[in-house]
Amino acid sequence: MFEKDVTGTGAERVLLAQPVNGPDQISADGKWILYFAVTPGGNQDVYVLPTAGERKPQLVVQTPFPDVEPQFSPDVRWLAYASNENGRNEIYVQAFPSTGRRWQISNSGGRQPLWRADGKELFFVSDDRKFYAVDVSISANSGSFEYGVPHFLFDMRANVFNSRNSYIPSPDGQRFLVNMLLEADDAPINVVQNWRAVVK
Repeated sequence: MFEKDVTGTGAERVLLAQPVNGPDQISADGKWILYFAVTPGGNQDVYVLPTAGERKPQLVVQTPFPDVEPQFSPDVRWLAYASNENGRNEIYVQAFPSTGRRWQISNSGGRQPLWRADGKELFFVSDDRKFYAVDVSISANSGSFEYGVPHFLFDMRANVFNSRNSYIPSPDGQRFLVNMLLEADDAPINVVQNWRAVVK
């Protein structure tokens, strides 16, 4: 993982000298780089890398299962990610920094979570390429996380098995820019009868 001044001047600086999947996101306050990486044991876990001070990776999600595609909420208080601990990928949310509590958001498979700009909605895609939204309510006083039942929005012809999101919502969550798979017609099959006579 490298960084470089946007002016294009100066040399690249190494932030992290190890393989990573991402980086997936830089937090809205600019303090954290969020990513997931393969651990020495071959699993995938979620890390943050501080952008200031001692830049050492910090583990934020670790389970015996692959934990992938993490995303900060806009206020950087919550972390959504996908994990397949029950045999298929589902969307989970936990506090950041972690309090030990977490919530399973999806119930029929889920990948590629993304938040609406105001943090009041969470989007994800199921393995069968159906796009869902979940209403989110966060209490400013107690810090509790409450969410509704995922509701279907539309079918999405996208590669949901990428390690990067195939879509991005508009700030108000009313429109989506989607990297869609093209509808390709199958190549025709030609059957030649009496081909021996044609060869002669």
